[in-house]
Amino acid sequence: MKFYTVYTPELIDHLRLLERSMYDFGKEFTLHPIVSPLPTGFIRTIQHQNNIDFKLDQIVKTVASNLGETIVWADVDIVFVGYGVYDTIQSYIADADTDMCCVIDEANIDELNGGSRANGGFFVIKCTEKTLLFWRKVRDFPKKRTTPSKKEHSESNHGFYEQDVINTLLPELNVKFLPESFWCCHRRNEWGNKGVFARTGRYWPEKIILFHATSYIDSAGKLYKIQRALMGDFGPNPIWCILDEEGNPIAPCDPLAT
Repeated sequence: MKFYTVYTPELIDHLRLLERSMYDFGKEFTLHPIVSPLPTGFIRTIQHQNNIDFKLDQIVKTVASNLGETIVWADVDIVFVGYGVYDTIQSYIADADTDMCCVIDEANIDELNGGSRANGGFFVIKCTEKTLLFWRKVRDFPKKRTTPSKKEHSESNHGFYEQDVINTLLPELNVKFLPESFWCCHRRNEWGNKGVFARTGRYWPEKIILFHATSYIDSAGKLYKIQRALMGDFGPNPIWCILDEEGNPIAPCDPLAT
């Protein structure tokens, strides 16, 4: 299955971690990275929005070029942390009526019944004329071109982010939400001891197989959290670690150094 992502040259280490984790836990996928010619830009900046627009245009192009197939689109700050991603995706997308699979947006999970708001960083897309029309609408939907205030963003369902637009238009498709083992974690203050979120008091799911370090302001902080997740700081076992002679983990190791 084709797995697409967009990255900027400044985020090459993020791409390396995704690629390495896919080699370990996602051999059923073929990675198709697309480099953006634009500056990275922090979140809530025009530079960041320009890259979002570039990504949306690439989604439209790849859906159009893969009609009849199922593809994955993901942000580059996603890593595989366990087996079963492909099998889970196949079981969820298999129904003939299902157009797309999404990941629940963790920032809104407590306010939803069953989680009906999608995170903008991971989609399993059946490439059909229906989904092509959907992504064209998302791409072409009018978006604000200035950084919104907190009040403006909270009052608008289709403001600065493509995620707002996606969720506004999502009822046009038949969508399934992937389980919590496809996990996205938000702001810095939500990382606490042993995986406890400071804001919600919720623990991580017992089993995570795909991890998205979303909504970090700078790429260095994002990279740090991804590395910590891969080294086992927020789960029962490290993913990449130093083993003793019997194969038992004795210390985590930096995945970028292996």
